[in-house]
Parts: sequence; C-alpha cells; structure tokens
Amino acid sequence: MLTILSQKGFLNYWLNLLLYVLILHVLTGLINTISNLKLGIFEKKFEIRRVKTATLFLAVFLLVKPLIPLVEYAAFYDYIKNELCENKEVVEMQCNGKCHLAKEVAKMSDSPENGSDKKQVSIETMVVFYQKISEHVVTPIVFYSNKEQISSEYNLNYSYLNLDAVFHPPRV
Repeated sequence: MLTILSQKGFLNYWLNLLLYVLILHVLTGLINTISNLKLGIFEKKFEIRRVKTATLFLAVFLLVKPLIPLVEYAAFYDYIKNELCENKEVVEMQCNGKCHLAKEVAKMSDSPENGSDKKQVSIETMVVFYQKISEHVVTPIVFYSNKEQISSEYNLNYSYLNLDAVFHPPRV
C-alpha cells in the first residue's frame, strides 16, 4: 500500500483532479447564477455565496499547489530516504532524500502550468492570395452643362439637364 501511495505523482494526480472538479464547480455555479435570474433574493444570495466559497477554495488550492513536493517529502520521508535518494551511499553528505526533493521542486517550477513552456513551436504561413494594395484615387465626376455640347449624330434630340439652375419649390 505504501509503494502505491508513494509512487511519483500520485498526490499530484489527485490534487490536479481536485483542481479540475473545483473549476467545474465554480463554472457550474456561475452559469446557474446567471441563468436563474428569476430566483428570489434568498436563493440568489445562496447561489452567490456558493460561488464565492468555491472560488476561495480554488484560489487557496492554486496558492498551495507549489508546496506539493514538500508535503510529499514529509509524508513519505522514509520511502524517499531509503529508495529514491541518489546519494544514500555517501553517508557524510546526509542527503536523506533532499536530492529527490530538489528535483521535484525544479520539476514543479518548470511545469507548463506556470507558463514556462520551453517547447518551440514553428508556425508556417502560406500565402494563398495576394493583392497589391494601391492608393485609391478619387476622380471627380464631371457634369456637362448646356454650354458644352458633344458633337455626335446621336446627340441631336437630347439636351443635358440644367444643373446650374437652383430648384425652387412651388409657391402657394
């Protein structure tokens, strides 16, 4: 039983599972609170209190999570000292499993959850469509007046609108 409990990551696995359950609980509470807007005042206060409590537990858990290797070291001190210690042959060092503790703390600080992911991802982009961006030049619209006539055979029966005259509404 002790070997099963003291396997690497056993405590970390259960604490991660607890973290996911707490996150799910907080999200469910928020969704229920938002969707049940027609609740009475007492029920709303109860729902909000439940969400606040779950959020507080989640925050405390996230603050305590970096201490997991220390708790594992204290809980399974004899097993770590006798089985996992790398310097147990060198008695004058008096390591007592601190080498394993240092590795676990380093692994916890290098975990991707802390944002220090050392993997490099290469992103390739392929240009599928390219259009040259050109300046848009606005050409002014030229209105022809009656003074300017286009010489054409088809222009004989057509006259341009008089745009110089201002429209006046009829008088009553």
